[in-house]
Amino acid sequence: MPDVSIVARGPSSLKMRFRPGLVGPPLAEDDFATQAEAEAGTDAEKVMSPLRAAQQTTARLASQAVAEAGADNDKLMSSLRTAQQTTARLASQAVAEAGTDNDKLTSPLRTKQQIDARLAVDADSEALTDTAKLMVPAQVRVAIERAEFSYEDMAHPATLSDIIQRTGSTPLFEGAAAADANHASAINSCIDRVITNGGGIAWLPPIAPGVDWKIGGPIYGHKTGVTGSRVKIQGVGQQARLKVTAAGGDVFVVGDGTNPVYYVYLRDLYIYRDSQPSGQRDVVFTHANICEVHNFISDGSVEGVRVEHGNSIYFNRCHINMPYAVTGIGARVVSSPATAYRTDIVVFDEFTVQANCAGSHGLVISGRVAGVHTNGFYALGVKRGLQMISTSTALADLPSFCAFYKFEVDRATEAAAVLDRGFRTEFHRCDISNTSGAVGQGGADTAAVFVGENMLDTKFIGGRITNCQRQAVDESGKRTQYIGTTFSDMSKAGAGSYSAVLLNPTARGFKFIGCDFDCSSRAAYALSINAAAKNGIIKDNTYRDVVTAFNTGTGTNVTMADNVNDT
Repeated sequence: MPDVSIVARGPSSLKMRFRPGLVGPPLAEDDFATQAEAEAGTDAEKVMSPLRAAQQTTARLASQAVAEAGADNDKLMSSLRTAQQTTARLASQAVAEAGTDNDKLTSPLRTKQQIDARLAVDADSEALTDTAKLMVPAQVRVAIERAEFSYEDMAHPATLSDIIQRTGSTPLFEGAAAADANHASAINSCIDRVITNGGGIAWLPPIAPGVDWKIGGPIYGHKTGVTGSRVKIQGVGQQARLKVTAAGGDVFVVGDGTNPVYYVYLRDLYIYRDSQPSGQRDVVFTHANICEVHNFISDGSVEGVRVEHGNSIYFNRCHINMPYAVTGIGARVVSSPATAYRTDIVVFDEFTVQANCAGSHGLVISGRVAGVHTNGFYALGVKRGLQMISTSTALADLPSFCAFYKFEVDRATEAAAVLDRGFRTEFHRCDISNTSGAVGQGGADTAAVFVGENMLDTKFIGGRITNCQRQAVDESGKRTQYIGTTFSDMSKAGAGSYSAVLLNPTARGFKFIGCDFDCSSRAAYALSINAAAKNGIIKDNTYRDVVTAFNTGTGTNVTMADNVNDT
């Protein structure tokens, strides 16, 4: 194999000959840089020994003073000096809290301390006014949920509308503008999307500050073909009023009459009209179940709420104002026709009908209806406060198991209660009154309460029946009981004209026990008993200021005992 010559240039331009498989001679002593040469750092031909490299590195290390000055660009930092300078630049707790120094470093400890110091406490997150606090995810979630359920309490319409639209609580009302003449279609589109998406809240915030929603057609709380609507139509009361511009048709319609609808809630809604509508109902439930109406006000109504073939419908804190001279109905519960379906469990809790002595009725219960209950129902200035009827006399088709607690009729212009047909109806602590005859109320009323011959097993427990031109009670029913009830201020047509209570020929199994008859020196008798009325008990009652006597007539098989005149 031929030789291969390689010339290597080193610090001494030493020529070395290499042969394959052989190593050349080692570096000579003069190839290594001296200390002076190493310090000068200008020789490109020398090599550095480990000693010289260590000497030069040590020489280039910055002293503590140089490191602190931070101005030398030719020095090297040792681990110690780096640690010293980093430590010197670490912010103290006070500097970290001040948050104004741009030349300090923050350690993980100080960073954690400052973040912890800036975390909002629950009171901060509830106040929603601090712009310098941080919220953890749990507080953010609570704040969002709290805001969602407190919109109704907010007093500023513009702020409320802005929050609702910004947080996306309601799908956008596509195509709706404040200047529109009718917003019904946009609202229905919103409700439709909520139902389609599985349910939720359809908010009705102010469409713009000082601008009312305008309702030119029905608003539907259901979607055809969908059984469970699961939708809450949520307003904010008078902060977002709904002006009904349609002259006819209904306002809120829940159920199409063919497919059952469940879980529909109307809350904090205020509707009004500028002129008299024609046969327009405020809220209609048809084949609807488990539905509720809370804080609902209707001003200018001619027909309030109607429940037909429904189950478990609940009304709470509602007010129906009926100023027009028409024969409307504030609340109607019906099964029509009487033999078709049954309407079960309808509750009125603090429900007011104000008819202004203009001709409308309070509550009408008709047909195969079971379980209408009141816990505060106030029928004021009505023509008839309560009417129970049916087109059928079959027991199954009568209104049944209705219970009235805190039921008040005041200023009835015709009769406070007309009970034509019903089964097992009870009144507890009720105040039932006709008009006083004052100016604006008229004096054409009759008896305060009529109990028809198809009223079975009716009870009046406590309460008062009063203030009428004729009798307090015109009784024809079967097994009607009056227990601890007060009868007063009757026979206003003239002294001696009527008795406090009239028992007609069909009256059967009646009881008057522990009652008080305050005859006001006008009623001729406490009780006028037809000879055909039978099987009654009249016992332990008090009476006073009767014109003639406690009773006229004794009926058949009627027991009278311990009735005391305490005039």
